[in-house]
Amino acid sequence: MNGLYNWGGASVDSVIGKVNSVKHHPALLMWSIGNEWNFNGLYVGMAYWDAVARLREVAKKVKSLDQEHPVACIYGEIGGIHDVAEHMPEVDVWGINAYRGISFGGLFDDYKGLMTKPLFLGEYGADAYNALAGSEDQESQAKAT
Repeated sequence: MNGLYNWGGASVDSVIGKVNSVKHHPALLMWSIGNEWNFNGLYVGMAYWDAVARLREVAKKVKSLDQEHPVACIYGEIGGIHDVAEHMPEVDVWGINAYRGISFGGLFDDYKGLMTKPLFLGEYGADAYNALAGSEDQESQAKAT
């Protein structure tokens, strides 16, 4: 899935041309904004709540241009998602990137306990890099694939 807005250095209005150019295409399912922005500060060191405000502005802009397609936002894991979702009511669907290894564990039940909006998996698997060991984790990657 290609993201509509993933870099915080771009203006909110940077989505206008993108949305208008393909909003009537029959293959368009939804718009996706942010990608693990809660971890990356939209790649410009943006503070968490500043990123929330920016993505909310983007979602509002997209909805003003296209009322036919839902807006999705991709979050890294689910910690804190309930709090942020309350500040982003324009988001219709939440994508989750979850690197939990061979299993999803309680991801779906945990999400269901926190949220009422639909969920899709943006990314999943085993991390290629083990931050605890400070090195690649080829064994976990091999096991997960």
